Amino acid sequence: MHSAKIAAILTTALLASSALAQQSDNSLPTDELVKQWWQLTLSIPNSVRADFRGWEAGCGLGQRGVWFLTSEVSAGRPITQNCLIPQGRKLFVPVVTAVCTPFPGETLEENIQICREAVDPYDKLVLTIDGKNRNDLIERRAQSRGFPAWFPENNIFDTPGQFDVPAGIYIMVAEGQFALVEGLAVGAHVIRATASSSTDASVPKFDVIFRIRMAPATSVTPR
Repeated sequence: MHSAKIAAILTTALLASSALAQQSDNSLPTDELVKQWWQLTLSIPNSVRADFRGWEAGCGLGQRGVWFLTSEVSAGRPITQNCLIPQGRKLFVPVVTAVCTPFPGETLEENIQICREAVDPYDKLVLTIDGKNRNDLIERRAQSRGFPAWFPENNIFDTPGQFDVPAGIYIMVAEGQFALVEGLAVGAHVIRATASSSTDASVPKFDVIFRIRMAPATSVTPR
């Protein structure tokens, strides 16, 4: 990776950039959920994440339609995120994912390859739901056409004393391994996602536990 590039970890998600060979943007499928997941994830300031840390309400920030699960930073140690989610929602769960934005002089095609090579080493993926293996739900998905994402001040790429990414709109590409979970009954559930490499010990390991309460909607009678 370029030393000037940004590397950060969010949930089981990997945000990584470097500059490598070109590849056609038609070589990977486009996936609307990947784009929407990253647009939501990137739009939340670090200060807001801190305010909601440990609270179920933090899991609901910006949600609509499909529920996008994210969590605190995971770097080998288990991270737990508590979530209160309305009954009937589909859950979009990241196992490992990369988002890349071109620096001056780079192309989207180069960054498609960057994202692919960031995800490729992760060959040990495990998804469990309530203790049962559900690796069958894991799919490799990509948004390989450039999409806009808004970065607030104090965004997830900022590293105090090292890197400050200005607020603004950036063009991104993204790829990763995700699972779309449907049909969870009302009540408590545990989803755990882990990702690691069997061939490269330098690749960070990820381990995120989502403790979920699926709740029925409550009707309110106007006065």
